[in-house]
Parts: sequence; C-alpha cells; structure tokens
Amino acid sequence: MTCSLVLFLNLNCISSIYANNPRYSSAGIVISNILYVVDGDTIHIKDKDEWKKIRLQGIDAPEKDQAFGKESMRVLANCLYKAKKIRIEWTEKDKYGRLLGKVLVDETDCNLSQIKQGYAWHYKFYQKDQTDRDRQLYSNAEIESRKSEIGLWKEKCPTPPWGWRRNNILKCS
Repeated sequence: MTCSLVLFLNLNCISSIYANNPRYSSAGIVISNILYVVDGDTIHIKDKDEWKKIRLQGIDAPEKDQAFGKESMRVLANCLYKAKKIRIEWTEKDKYGRLLGKVLVDETDCNLSQIKQGYAWHYKFYQKDQTDRDRQLYSNAEIESRKSEIGLWKEKCPTPPWGWRRNNILKCS
C-alpha cells in the first residue's frame, strides 16, 4: 500500500518567468498554494489551474519502498509544512517532464535540508547542473551528515536510490 502526504497551504498562486540563466530560456520561479509530497525528492504543485511535477534538483532521496524512504518523505513534508511561502526556482525539465528546481520555504533550501538531515544524497551525477555555490553546499552537507551518522547514515552502508532502482528493475524483469 502506498502512503501519500498532501499539504494544503494558504498561499497566493503566481508564476513568473525569468531569463537570468541564458542556458535555460524557459527557466522560472513558481510560487504555489497547493502542494502534494510524492516522496523525499519529488513534489507536485498547483500553478494557476495546472498541476506541475517538481523534482528537487541536486539530491536523490530513498524511494518510498526503500529503507528510509518514508522518513525522507516526512522530513521534506516537515520542511514545507511551516511554509508561509513556497518558492520553486527551476531551471529545466527532465526526461519525465518534471521541472528540476530548488524548493525554498522563506530562506530555507529544502533540497539542502534533506541532505543536512541525512535523508538524501547529493546527486553528484547531475551536479554540473547546479551553481558552484549549491554544489559546494550540498557536497559539504553530505560529508557532515555522514560524519554525524544521522538519518540514513545511521546504517553503515546505506543503498543509494540509483542502486536500489537498478536492482529493483532487474528483479522485476
């Protein structure tokens, strides 16, 4: 049975496009009033009358059925629950049509918070898509979480989500 968490937040819904990064002509900022937490690195938001899927950029969190998956989802929900304003700074769409971006609550980077609390990896495979500053912050946060043995780092050798997905696909084939 799959457990999902829905948060309804009383925020004004607006969308504005910016072109600060010439690499992404369609990059933008979305501020939403309705939010659905899918797992530890994916949310759905309502922008005007359209639901949009957001993949938290720069992190990879355990899948829902994986060890620490539900905890990771709960930690992300807690970051968003306190929100007076949820802001998504996205850069591009992935191959699944999800917006890739940073989720901000006030000044808190929820992507970074997932790593700091030990419930996501810094997704180094895609770090080239991050700013230098975010790349450094996320990398250092993972190092500190590992040293502190918090969250999924309580386990000696936790399985990263990309490894879990690969093994799970092989089992189903």
